[in-house]
Amino acid sequence: MNRTREQHRAQHALKFVKEYVRNQSQCSENKAKMHTHIQKAPIQILQNGLGQMLAFLLADNEGKKDDKKKPSGILYAHLEEWLCGNPQLDYPCRVYPNDPTQAKQKELIEQLVAGNRNQYILAQQETLALFAWLKKFAAAWLNEGEK
Repeated sequence: MNRTREQHRAQHALKFVKEYVRNQSQCSENKAKMHTHIQKAPIQILQNGLGQMLAFLLADNEGKKDDKKKPSGILYAHLEEWLCGNPQLDYPCRVYPNDPTQAKQKELIEQLVAGNRNQYILAQQETLALFAWLKKFAAAWLNEGEK
């Protein structure tokens, strides 16, 4: 069954938000923080660029991209999963493919600054398209404070 890229984005965003809600079921503060990050990230991208927004997430997470405790680190890892790696059925929109000469792949921010202009623009467009879905699902499942 063929699906559009938009359907892949929607599926990925829905899976991310639902898993986050399930993992943070007892911590409404973390859900609220994730909701805020998801709502503000597209604005940060449009005002300052994708690199600046990713740097903000890393700074908020104290540079620990793999720290699964803070919402900023979790969101960064999610974007890295979506944008980095070889394109495959569930990830047709990856911008930064794996380098077969390296045992360990560079993280997203490193690939973003080392890549070319076209990759940067494509990564930014893809991230904004993904955030369109993330925002909708976050509004549905993460904004407990406003309900």
